[in-house]
Amino acid sequence: MGPVLGSPVSGLKVLVLAPLPLGQRAAGPVLRAIGLARELSRHFDVTLGDPGGGEMLPDLPLQIMPWNRDHRPPAHFDVVVSQGTAYPARHSLARNRRKPYQVFDLYDPLLFESWRDPRQSAHLAGLTGLLLRRADYVLCAGERQRDLWLGGMYVHGAVDGSSRIEDKVGVVPFGHDGEFPDQTRPVLRGVVPGIEAGDKVLLWGGGLWRWLDPATVIEALRQLAGENPRLRLVFLGGRAPADAGAADATADARALAEGQGLLNRFVFFNDDWVPWRERHHYLAEADLAVCASGEGPENTFAFRTRLVDAVWAGVPVVTTRGGAIAEFVDRYQVGRTVAAGDVEGWVRVLRDMLDRDRAASARRRLQSCRDVLSWETCAQPLVGFCRRVADGSYRRAPESAWRPWFQYAQYKLPALVARYGRGERD
Repeated sequence: MGPVLGSPVSGLKVLVLAPLPLGQRAAGPVLRAIGLARELSRHFDVTLGDPGGGEMLPDLPLQIMPWNRDHRPPAHFDVVVSQGTAYPARHSLARNRRKPYQVFDLYDPLLFESWRDPRQSAHLAGLTGLLLRRADYVLCAGERQRDLWLGGMYVHGAVDGSSRIEDKVGVVPFGHDGEFPDQTRPVLRGVVPGIEAGDKVLLWGGGLWRWLDPATVIEALRQLAGENPRLRLVFLGGRAPADAGAADATADARALAEGQGLLNRFVFFNDDWVPWRERHHYLAEADLAVCASGEGPENTFAFRTRLVDAVWAGVPVVTTRGGAIAEFVDRYQVGRTVAAGDVEGWVRVLRDMLDRDRAASARRRLQSCRDVLSWETCAQPLVGFCRRVADGSYRRAPESAWRPWFQYAQYKLPALVARYGRGERD
């Protein structure tokens, strides 16, 4: 466990808004909200906002408040933490009052995930610009993202040359819960037809989103299957939750595996989204955790949250080069990284990492660096910002009453013009 930042501060009220409904089949953005809320609750009076009001999580040690995105969060909160897209932009206008202080968590650069949809990209670009202008504090997942958002804040006039980076943008990676559970049950070997004791399991955790590249891993497995017939590739998130908000490519990956004669022999797709409190059972059976993506901005600025689970479980990682988790893998030597689209590279690296001695060495190194990505360690910059709010050392710059409305109009008007047919933004 990492160090605790001082003693708890009584009285500071923090609201963390989940972007999607809470539930056992929650995807990464909701798990991040839960993780941050749980860690903040060790220091402050924290409430987790649930936009769904559906499935309850009675054993979650947090105050949970149903909230509707059409209503402003209650004014008695001192700090509101939101991932932005599900938080109405007009609520950000409250920044010209004393509170709540606005923290926008931009760990997931959605701009680069929607580049195939020009209208969606234009909307997200405008919304991101507004959030950067209105934020008291911005969270990101890594150093590259910090540079990205700090540059955006300079472009939008939200920071000047005298501001310290740590005062505006905090690096808060996606974390894990600490100690890996001791109790697990068989879920793959001897349970899934075609996966038996002694098989080597390559686990792809999470969804098969459109910007990822399962085809490269499937082709590498096809080439390796002849020399190692005990290899099994398992895609854990075979069907994403309906409210996950992103199209997946499961059908294409399944068709590729079937066309190559690998489906349910070497390549397996879980038929549902594994409840997040059961994912450790699957991780406990994995020999390697894998994830591949194409080359481009999404990969450069991405933070592969499901590979944090592999670090938590002590499972060596093989992933595409680029992005914060790939840098973590290389820095701590807990797996290998491969160039985007390099099938032969994947073949070589998988062959090497399936070697018993190399895998054992990577697992030993994972034990020594695992706490680097615990929530207790990752959330420290956000805890520090909340402490500055609590002790009065954070001071919001004064601004004219008209300024936030002007910024909101800059964001909103292009979409309204496009909607009513009076032109499109270039």
